[in-house]
Order: sequence, then structure tokens, then C-alpha cells
Amino acid sequence: MTPIPASEEVTIAYDVSRATLLAGNESLRDELARLRVLADVPQLDPSRTEDLRAFCRTYCDTLLADQDHKRIHLYPEARALTSSQDEIGAQIARVRRTAELLTGLETTTADLRQHLDQLSALLENHLSAEENHLFP
Repeated sequence: MTPIPASEEVTIAYDVSRATLLAGNESLRDELARLRVLADVPQLDPSRTEDLRAFCRTYCDTLLADQDHKRIHLYPEARALTSSQDEIGAQIARVRRTAELLTGLETTTADLRQHLDQLSALLENHLSAEENHLFP
């Protein structure tokens, strides 16, 4: 077997790492879009309230774990993006609190949608900055 030149190994590792990051970020974007659609109803059916709350909880936990994992283990050089991660963490807490208060009332659904929209904007800015910072 012919060994792969070191420069080619670096290129392969870079490409794999970049593809993995982009796929993970796209999944986070897609799931948030799904969550926003589910929350975009004028009157939430009471039977779907717990489903929406559970989805919010799961998404928030996943997003927090993803951000911590990337910052601590995978891309410590991305710590420069910590301020946006702090903003995202605060917005996740707002989404979570609002989701826990859902009762099927129009106002709480509207509040949740507003918090999800804000989270979406923050997350998009953060993920774009992360992708550009790590893989220019």
C-alpha cells in the first residue's frame, strides 16, 4: 500500500471535518425550522401542546450540547465566538421557559414563536460566523 503524502492527509482531514461541521449545522438549522413551523399556529391543539414542549426541550438540549461540544472538544480556537454562544444560551433559556408555559393559548404560542424567531436569527449569525472562522 502506498502511503498518502502528509499534505494530502491534511487536505482529507480538513475536508472531512468541514463536511461534518456543515452537515451538523444544517441539521440544527432544519430542526429549528421544523420547530418554528410547529409553533406557527394561531391556536395550539391541546393534544399537541406536550409534543411541542417536548420538541422544544429536546432541541434546546441538543443545541446546548452541540455548542459546548464544539467549543470545548472539537474547535477550541472558536472560543472567539463565545459572546454569540452566550447570547444563544440566554435565548435558549427564554425558549425553554416559554415552551414550559404553553397551555394552548394563542398568546403563549405567539410568544414562543417570537423567541424561536430570535433564536433562529442568533443561531444563523453564529453558525455562519463559526463556519467562516473555522473553514474560511
